[in-house]
Amino acid sequence: MGATDAVAYCQGVVEKIFGDLLGNGILCWLDDILGYAEDAAALMELLDKVLARCEEYGLKLHAKKCQFFATEVKWCGKLISAQGVRHCPERVQGLIDMPLPRTAGDLQQFLCAINWMRQGIPEHNRLTGDLYAVLERAMVLAGSRKKQKLIRFLLIDAGWSESDTACLNAVRDALVNMVPLAHPSPTAEVCLYADASQDYWGAVVTQIDPSELQLALEKQNHRPLAFLSG
Repeated sequence: MGATDAVAYCQGVVEKIFGDLLGNGILCWLDDILGYAEDAAALMELLDKVLARCEEYGLKLHAKKCQFFATEVKWCGKLISAQGVRHCPERVQGLIDMPLPRTAGDLQQFLCAINWMRQGIPEHNRLTGDLYAVLERAMVLAGSRKKQKLIRFLLIDAGWSESDTACLNAVRDALVNMVPLAHPSPTAEVCLYADASQDYWGAVVTQIDPSELQLALEKQNHRPLAFLSG
């Protein structure tokens, strides 16, 4: 038998324990549980179910780490409320304030963080395309894709130029203007808008109230669910 990833194993156990509740009132990531409901009564009913499941499997909760009846919570680096989902401002600001990358490892770390936020960034692939090209050249020249080696490889040796700095600044501007994403509504109409060129493709998934379908497009109130690109 091969080695078992501890994170994957732990997540698998949690999903097995709360399986039927996942997506039906709770989200789970390792030892963190996020419960959500439309009103206080439904939330209390959900809490009873969660506590019963914890008791059944012998799980203990840390009372001082529990929050109840919160209107906005931080979950896996995102702020979640009734209005939608957005990335934590301090995380976004941290990326904006990062100094220019000096090594391929620095650039790799920056792009990995941006990739995690890509669903809220329109035209992500077009914006980051030149940066990935520099990183790919650096990986070839360094003879490795591992951070341990890339952190010692200077970007200037991979041809980093002023145009790449401008590209990185454009990505930072996109972070400032990231769009909060709406919660999917079972009663809303889902819309998909897509476009493509020889180099990239892009799409945005939105939802609107069915009563607005008869309105002109510019008068419809679209709430974004995701931005996709490649």
